Amino acid sequence: MTAVIYSTPTCGQCVMAKNLLKSKDIPYVEYTVGKDVEKSVIEEKIGAPIRSVPQIFMNDEYVGGYKELMAKVA
Repeated sequence: MTAVIYSTPTCGQCVMAKNLLKSKDIPYVEYTVGKDVEKSVIEEKIGAPIRSVPQIFMNDEYVGGYKELMAKVA
């Protein structure tokens, strides 16, 4: 299982999501929105507008944000 996290540097829930993945030994790749990837690219991938980060995918499947990640890996 591999995760992809779209985040920003000042996002507290992004830090919590990364810590959760680390605690579950789930490897992840992080992309910074506005630096590594544009918001519009993520919206195209999801098929809906995004208003917050993190936006998380696992094994190329859209999970959602931190709360959805907790439900999926708990």
